[in-house]
Amino acid sequence: MILNENLYYDYSGAPVTFLGFAPDEWRTLGRWLDKTSLIADPRFEAPERRDFRLKADSPAWRLGVAPVDISGAGPRAAE
Repeated sequence: MILNENLYYDYSGAPVTFLGFAPDEWRTLGRWLDKTSLIADPRFEAPERRDFRLKADSPAWRLGVAPVDISGAGPRAAE
């Protein structure tokens, strides 16, 4: 299993762990365990208002995240 290029963050303030392992310990357990992942605040616009767009300075952009076009999502009038 390959786990890479992920962004981890815990809004509760608790340290991020992986099955009880600290991130540095986790990365030593296997060749493909989050070697290029980041632990950082994703910098959402306003998560308290369910606005999960990424701010310009989000670390997610460095991982290659691309914006998703949601203009066609949601309920629409019947055709």
